[in-house]
Amino acid sequence: MNVAEKSGWAAGTFAALFISEILGLEYDDADRTLRFEPLGYTGDFRWTDARFGRCSLEIEFVDGEDGTVLSVANRNSFPLTVQGDLPVERIPDVIEVNGDETRDFEHESHFDRSMIHVSAPLEPGERLALVV
Repeated sequence: MNVAEKSGWAAGTFAALFISEILGLEYDDADRTLRFEPLGYTGDFRWTDARFGRCSLEIEFVDGEDGTVLSVANRNSFPLTVQGDLPVERIPDVIEVNGDETRDFEHESHFDRSMIHVSAPLEPGERLALVV
Protein backbone atom coordinates (compact mmCIF):
# COMPACT_ATOMS: atom_id res chain seq x y z
CA MET A 1 0.00 0.00 0.00
CA ASN A 2 1.39 3.41 -0.87
CA VAL A 3 0.88 6.77 0.84
CA ALA A 4 -1.83 7.96 -1.57
CA GLU A 5 -4.03 5.00 -0.69
CA LYS A 6 -3.57 5.57 3.02
CA SER A 7 -4.40 9.28 2.82
CA GLY A 8 -7.44 8.58 0.63
CA TRP A 9 -8.72 6.03 3.14
CA ALA A 10 -8.25 8.51 5.99
CA ALA A 11 -10.04 11.30 4.09
CA GLY A 12 -12.96 9.00 3.25
CA THR A 13 -13.26 7.89 6.85
CA PHE A 14 -13.32 11.49 8.07
CA ALA A 15 -15.97 12.49 5.51
CA ALA A 16 -18.24 9.58 6.45
CA LEU A 17 -17.88 10.29 10.19
CA PHE A 18 -18.44 14.03 9.67
CA ILE A 19 -21.70 13.41 7.78
CA SER A 20 -23.09 10.82 10.20
CA GLU A 21 -21.77 11.98 13.58
CA ILE A 22 -21.33 15.77 13.32
CA LEU A 23 -24.03 16.77 10.83
CA GLY A 24 -26.18 13.90 12.10
CA LEU A 25 -27.44 12.77 8.68
CA GLU A 26 -28.36 9.16 8.00
CA TYR A 27 -30.32 7.77 5.07
CA ASP A 28 -32.00 4.34 5.15
CA ASP A 29 -32.72 3.31 1.56
CA ALA A 30 -34.85 0.30 2.52
CA ASP A 31 -37.23 2.55 4.51
CA ARG A 32 -36.60 5.62 2.31
CA THR A 33 -36.07 7.64 5.47
CA LEU A 34 -33.70 10.54 6.08
CA ARG A 35 -32.83 10.96 9.76
CA PHE A 36 -31.34 14.20 11.04
CA GLU A 37 -29.91 14.56 14.54
CA PRO A 38 -27.14 17.16 14.56
CA LEU A 39 -24.45 17.23 17.19
CA GLY A 40 -24.96 20.25 19.42
CA TYR A 41 -23.53 23.50 18.06
CA THR A 42 -23.00 22.08 14.58
CA GLY A 43 -23.67 25.47 13.07
CA ASP A 44 -25.60 26.37 9.95
CA PHE A 45 -24.99 24.48 6.73
CA ARG A 46 -26.35 23.98 3.25
CA TRP A 47 -25.65 20.92 1.12
CA THR A 48 -27.04 21.51 -2.36
CA ASP A 49 -26.24 18.11 -3.90
CA ALA A 50 -26.39 15.59 -1.06
CA ARG A 51 -26.26 12.02 -2.32
CA PHE A 52 -26.92 8.91 -0.30
CA GLY A 53 -26.70 5.98 -2.71
CA ARG A 54 -29.43 6.61 -5.29
CA CYS A 55 -31.07 9.31 -3.16
CA SER A 56 -30.46 12.96 -4.11
CA LEU A 57 -31.41 15.79 -1.74
CA GLU A 58 -30.85 19.43 -0.93
CA ILE A 59 -30.48 19.97 2.82
CA GLU A 60 -30.27 23.23 4.75
CA PHE A 61 -30.04 23.70 8.52
CA VAL A 62 -30.13 27.10 10.24
CA ASP A 63 -30.06 27.47 14.02
CA GLY A 64 -30.54 31.21 14.50
CA GLU A 65 -32.09 33.78 16.77
CA ASP A 66 -35.44 33.49 14.97
CA GLY A 67 -35.55 29.72 15.51
CA THR A 68 -34.29 26.48 14.09
CA VAL A 69 -35.07 25.61 10.47
CA LEU A 70 -34.54 22.31 8.69
CA SER A 71 -35.28 22.41 4.96
CA VAL A 72 -35.07 19.33 2.73
CA ALA A 73 -35.79 19.19 -1.01
CA ASN A 74 -36.54 15.77 -2.53
CA ARG A 75 -34.88 15.49 -5.97
CA ASN A 76 -35.98 11.89 -6.48
CA SER A 77 -38.81 10.12 -8.29
CA PHE A 78 -39.92 8.45 -5.05
CA PRO A 79 -41.34 9.75 -1.75
CA LEU A 80 -39.30 9.91 1.46
CA THR A 81 -39.89 10.31 5.16
CA VAL A 82 -37.88 12.96 6.99
CA GLN A 83 -37.29 12.46 10.70
CA GLY A 84 -35.65 15.32 12.56
CA ASP A 85 -34.42 15.61 16.12
CA LEU A 86 -33.99 19.36 16.45
CA PRO A 87 -32.32 21.08 19.42
CA VAL A 88 -34.41 23.69 21.25
CA GLU A 89 -33.82 26.09 24.14
CA ARG A 90 -37.36 25.53 25.41
CA ILE A 91 -40.17 23.24 24.35
CA PRO A 92 -42.48 25.11 21.95
CA ASP A 93 -46.27 24.93 22.02
CA VAL A 94 -46.38 24.55 18.23
CA ILE A 95 -43.95 24.13 15.33
CA GLU A 96 -44.34 24.87 11.63
CA VAL A 97 -44.30 22.20 8.95
CA ASN A 98 -44.39 23.84 5.51
CA GLY A 99 -45.98 26.95 6.98
CA ASP A 100 -48.74 25.11 8.87
CA GLU A 101 -48.68 25.07 12.66
CA THR A 102 -48.82 21.68 14.36
CA ARG A 103 -48.57 20.15 17.80
CA ASP A 104 -47.68 16.77 16.29
CA PHE A 105 -44.17 16.33 17.70
CA GLU A 106 -42.47 14.62 20.62
CA HIS A 107 -40.12 16.08 23.22
CA GLU A 108 -37.01 14.25 24.36
CA SER A 109 -33.75 14.92 26.14
CA HIS A 110 -30.50 13.85 24.56
CA PHE A 111 -27.10 14.44 26.13
CA ASP A 112 -28.58 16.96 28.59
CA ARG A 113 -30.27 19.07 25.92
CA SER A 114 -33.89 19.41 24.94
CA MET A 115 -34.93 18.25 21.50
CA ILE A 116 -38.13 17.80 19.59
CA HIS A 117 -38.70 14.84 17.31
CA VAL A 118 -40.64 15.47 14.10
CA SER A 119 -41.53 13.08 11.29
CA ALA A 120 -43.05 14.18 7.99
CA PRO A 121 -43.54 12.77 4.48
CA LEU A 122 -41.73 14.36 1.54
CA GLU A 123 -43.07 13.78 -1.98
CA PRO A 124 -40.91 13.77 -5.14
CA GLY A 125 -39.93 17.27 -6.27
CA GLU A 126 -41.26 18.85 -3.05
CA ARG A 127 -39.52 20.81 -0.29
CA LEU A 128 -40.15 20.26 3.41
CA ALA A 129 -39.51 23.09 5.89
CA LEU A 130 -39.58 22.41 9.63
CA VAL A 131 -39.44 25.57 11.77
CA VAL A 132 -39.11 25.51 15.55
